[in-house]
Amino acid sequence: MDEMQQRCDDLSNELLQLDEEESELSSLLASSEDSLQKHVAILKDLTDSHTSLEKDITIVEETATKVEEANKGLKEAHDSLKSFKWEP
Repeated sequence: MDEMQQRCDDLSNELLQLDEEESELSSLLASSEDSLQKHVAILKDLTDSHTSLEKDITIVEETATKVEEANKGLKEAHDSLKSFKWEP
């Protein structure tokens, strides 16, 4: 009978330890989920920022092309004015 009581006590202690481990693991899991959500939000912000930067780069490249075209037109106009001879 004493052996059975000892075995029962051992199993009860083991069950208590497992309950404590389950609580700890649940806490770790909740913490990990919070951390994951924070990292997902950071990733979304970085992705949005990257997309915005790509759009800005496209706008800058388009603007640079337009400025280059305008500079060519100005150079042609300047060259035309240099060769213009005005006589009253």
